[in-house]
Amino acid sequence: MRQLALAVPSSALLVALVGGCGQPAATSDTPPLPHYTSVSQLAAAAGAQQRADRFVKLHLTGVTTDNPPRSMTGDGEISFDAGGPRMRIEQSIQPLNAAPSPAFTLLILPNQALLQPPPGTVATPPGKSWFQIRQAPDNPTLAQFSQVVQSLRDSGDPVQTFAQLGDAASAVTSGDEVLDGVPSVRYTVSLDLAKATQQRADPSVTHAVADLVRAGRAADDTTLWVDARNRPLRMVLSRTISSDGGARTTYVVTVRYRDWGVPVDVPAPVPAQIVGN
Repeated sequence: MRQLALAVPSSALLVALVGGCGQPAATSDTPPLPHYTSVSQLAAAAGAQQRADRFVKLHLTGVTTDNPPRSMTGDGEISFDAGGPRMRIEQSIQPLNAAPSPAFTLLILPNQALLQPPPGTVATPPGKSWFQIRQAPDNPTLAQFSQVVQSLRDSGDPVQTFAQLGDAASAVTSGDEVLDGVPSVRYTVSLDLAKATQQRADPSVTHAVADLVRAGRAADDTTLWVDARNRPLRMVLSRTISSDGGARTTYVVTVRYRDWGVPVDVPAPVPAQIVGN
């Protein structure tokens, strides 16, 4: 299950943040493009718009340096609820340049994460199709899925993740660019990993940063495109993940967001559908 590290982000990083498909074309009513000089300014503006929109859909693509190399594709939706984001991601992982494998589903809720394997691939009791993902250091498969979940959480709200790191993150470059007909501002957010490890940030963010430091990285850059209404359109990130055994995997993921503000439903399965209940 080593290849599952591809699934982003932590952060990543959800996280993997998306590429303008389905966004309305610019009109005379489109506000001028704002330009922010700090990650805190960008996070405040994007966060306010996110609370107003409440919903978004996303598409993920990525590659990894696993041996042999693998690719990932995924589609999902996020509901930004008061208690935290609720995400449903359908994802497949396969050899590089191969046809997509059967998709598994990840359901990421504020207080738990669930996995639904592709139909027919795992024997389950009648009426049950979901597995809880828990921290289990002695189980490599669960450990990989836990890492995937944290990456998707970060990718779901990337600007907030950077904001939690304070002055360890900075918007080092920006430029105007049109994505699929939508004017946007491109930001390269640079993260000083050594400084970030000293921040009293969210523990999950600190853990992700520590993993990057163990992988030998001194800095980390993410490119983020934001439209005139402060909505993320696309995010491209590169991450190196190290295992306890010392093996390293680098993955590059592109996240494309669309349909901001269009309602989505992210229901949780009832307890009777979860294996072990």
